[in-house]
Amino acid sequence: MDLFSRPIRGTAVLLLCIATAACSDSDSSTSSGGSTDTGAAHGDGANTDGNADDEDTGDVDGSDSPPSPTDSDASTSGDDDADTSGAPGTDTDTDADTDGDTGSGSAHAVSGSVLRSVAPGEGNDAVGTLYLSLLASCDAGGVSEHGVELQDADLSANGASVAFAFEDVGPGTYFLTGFLDDNANFDGAGPDLGDLVAVDGIGPGCVEVNVQDEDVGGLTVDLNFVMIF
Repeated sequence: MDLFSRPIRGTAVLLLCIATAACSDSDSSTSSGGSTDTGAAHGDGANTDGNADDEDTGDVDGSDSPPSPTDSDASTSGDDDADTSGAPGTDTDTDADTDGDTGSGSAHAVSGSVLRSVAPGEGNDAVGTLYLSLLASCDAGGVSEHGVELQDADLSANGASVAFAFEDVGPGTYFLTGFLDDNANFDGAGPDLGDLVAVDGIGPGCVEVNVQDEDVGGLTVDLNFVMIF
């Protein structure tokens, strides 16, 4: 019994030692490999995190960052200021041109002569006060915009004429007419019996006058009718 039990025990011990050594080597390798893998994993993780952080930080700093409000505001402010400063200059030029085109600040002379184409009435001599008007409209109720009164106007001779002139007439359209108070009784109501007048049909005879940016001359008023009432 002792002869067989010792070898078996020795063999068992040997096998146990081999197994133990193998397990020890295996555990060591496993432990070493695990440690290496873990380190690599940690290293990769660290690198990955680092790259991710770097990339995220770059995206935020580069593409997602809004433009500088100071630069944008400065550009906009500069453009607006330039346009605004130009506007008043443009308005000033327009006003100046408008004044020049319309001639609203200028006044001119309107001149011509008065003659008669009809003989004076019975008992009259065609000498008296001559009344001329620039009317706003050519009708019996036309408002006189400008008037001229020439005393001792003498149209007694055939073909005689008397010169007249209106001063400081502003731009516009007027209607020139007049009469000679041949009997010296004008009371402001208009011509009456025996006066020499300019007529056209049953209304006043008018010469249209357009005053723009220069004097108007060479006009003729013809007294062609003797008042009969």
